[in-house]
Amino acid sequence: MKQLFDTIAQAEMLGFAFLVIAAMVICVAIIFFFALIIVLDKKSIPVLRPARELDILKKHMLDIKANFPAYVNNILTLDEGKDLKKSNEPLDIGVIILKNYGNSSAVDIQVTHIGSYKVEEDFSNKYVSLEPGESVAVLVYIPKDLLSSVKVSLVKVKSKNYANSTRTEKFSIISDSELSYRISEKCTLHPFIQM
Repeated sequence: MKQLFDTIAQAEMLGFAFLVIAAMVICVAIIFFFALIIVLDKKSIPVLRPARELDILKKHMLDIKANFPAYVNNILTLDEGKDLKKSNEPLDIGVIILKNYGNSSAVDIQVTHIGSYKVEEDFSNKYVSLEPGESVAVLVYIPKDLLSSVKVSLVKVKSKNYANSTRTEKFSIISDSELSYRISEKCTLHPFIQM
C-alpha cells in the first residue's frame, strides 16, 4: 500500500512539473510573439519632424510665395477664441515644414496642438500620404505670443502608417524671426524650426 501511495505521489509530482514546464514554455512563446510584433512594427514607422535642411525650407517658402492662393484654404486655425482670418491687422502665418524621416509612409497626417492651442478640426487639412524622405509645408494662423524667438512651443502630430497603426509624435519648435518672409502687405510667413 505504501508503494502505491509513493507511486501516486511521484506521478503527481511529475504531472505538476509538466504543468510548470508547459506554463513556462507558453509564457516564453507569448513574450517572444509580442517582442517580434514590436520589432517588426518599429521597422516600418513614419517619423515626422520639422525639416532641418535649409534647401528644403527655401524650396517650400518659394513655392508658398508663388502659389499662395492655392494654400489659403489649407491654413490651419488655432482655437483661441477669435478668428484671425477676419482681422484687419496684418496676418502672421506660421510655416512648419514636416519631413518624414522614417521608413514608412505617413498617411492622414494631422497637426493637433501647437503650444497651448488646439488646432481646429478640418478634414481638408489632412494630407493623404507622405513617403519616406518627402516633406510638406503646414501653414497656421499664428497668434502673436507664439512668434517670440525665445518661446518654445510643443507640437503634437497624429498620423497612421500603411498598416493603419496610429502614432502621435511630439516635438518642440521655435519661431525663427531671421527667416520671416513677407509675401504681401497683408501676410508674413514665419518659419518654425525644431529645437
